[in-house]
Amino acid sequence: MKNIYLLAGPSGSGKSSVARELTKRYGLKEAWSYTDRPPRYDGEPGHIFVTSEEFDAAGKMCAFTLYNGYRYGVPESVIEENDIYVIDPAGIRYMQERYSGSKGVVVMAIYASLEERAVRMLERGDEPMAVKERLQTDDREFENLHLMADAWFRNDKLEETVKAVCAYIMVRESRMRK
Repeated sequence: MKNIYLLAGPSGSGKSSVARELTKRYGLKEAWSYTDRPPRYDGEPGHIFVTSEEFDAAGKMCAFTLYNGYRYGVPESVIEENDIYVIDPAGIRYMQERYSGSKGVVVMAIYASLEERAVRMLERGDEPMAVKERLQTDDREFENLHLMADAWFRNDKLEETVKAVCAYIMVRESRMRK
């Protein structure tokens, strides 16, 4: 693909679920962040869990964010080999300033209602107090995502959202080939 598609949205919006379905159904390749935080549970997808030393040795990060004292990032070489990447606004800004690879960067915002996000977070096992805190934090961190995004998707029904996101990507890529 000519672009890297950045999926961004507040906690519980479904961005990771959209990414997993795009890889499963349509064969898109997802870049996973390196992080020096411990996994929340065995087999947690979306991240490569490393020590602080391994994170430092991973190479030039073209996307980076610090959250709750833990580092998250992805080396430029990984972006070059993949199609989609789940990211937050701080990571988007970092990437827009530092990425020097061959791909275009396209930001896609994924949204869901506050109520739906809370339900999803509780269903995945997050503690109620942690959900409340994360929702408040996300209000601040994601307040300007709409200004950063090239496209916006409301994720009320995963099936429909995945189809819409895939259609957007395919149309955008086909225009790049012309």
